[in-house]
Amino acid sequence: MSRKRILSILLILILIASLAVSVFAEGGNGDGSGGGKNVPLGLAESSVPDGSNNVPTDVTITLTFNKNVVNFTVKDNNMTCFSLSDSRGNNIPVTVLMGDDQIDPDIKRIVNIKPSSLAEGETYALTISGKLTAKSGAVLGNDVILHFSTVAPAATPTPSATPTPAVTAGPAATATASPSQIVSASPSASPSPSAKAEKKEKAKGTAKIKEKEKKSSSLVMEDTDDGEDVTPSRNHNQPVAVYVILGLILLGVLIYFVISRKTIKRILSNRPQK
Repeated sequence: MSRKRILSILLILILIASLAVSVFAEGGNGDGSGGGKNVPLGLAESSVPDGSNNVPTDVTITLTFNKNVVNFTVKDNNMTCFSLSDSRGNNIPVTVLMGDDQIDPDIKRIVNIKPSSLAEGETYALTISGKLTAKSGAVLGNDVILHFSTVAPAATPTPSATPTPAVTAGPAATATASPSQIVSASPSASPSPSAKAEKKEKAKGTAKIKEKEKKSSSLVMEDTDDGEDVTPSRNHNQPVAVYVILGLILLGVLIYFVISRKTIKRILSNRPQK
């Protein structure tokens, strides 16, 4: 192979390499930041946009920029460019998460912000410092602030109060309640004096009713003459039987005497006279 041919091949290879470098530079805009050499650094997207509501308290906010902000040349500076505060101005600690663009180039523009703790129903402000710097040297310039509110706390159901029926206490009053009425009292509540008096009156009335029932049941088996308990059948049937037996005995005696007199008269009438 002649020298001219070798030089021609080398020249062609150099031209091809130059063209490839030129095309690659145009595709990446030549600054290695992935955002263009003449494009200023800015926030392209946020998973929690400014003015968001009902944000979960365990949220992780993902920020996507238009340039490489995680490269080791700017990473240390950029880790300090994120802060979070609540509505009273209190600082909320956050964890800033950045990947390694040398291992995974796809994450070179992504920064994740993980708050330590968020309260329900609170408003927060995430501040991105204007000192945030891209790999190309571009600076954010002005602070970017994202406001958002967390989800409101769940409403606690209020227990419904059970109405307690009014009870009027009196000497002869008897408290009555239907089965559907339920009177509830707390364990620590002590009965009032009126409730105690009503309870005593009720106990006395119950005792009187029981005593009356006992007396009325005993009157069924009580004899009105001598006060002794007798069986109803003995009280009426025994004298009748005695009277019947005595009557039969007397009747027998009378019959006996009648027959005896007739016999004596007949005998005397049949005796011969002297």
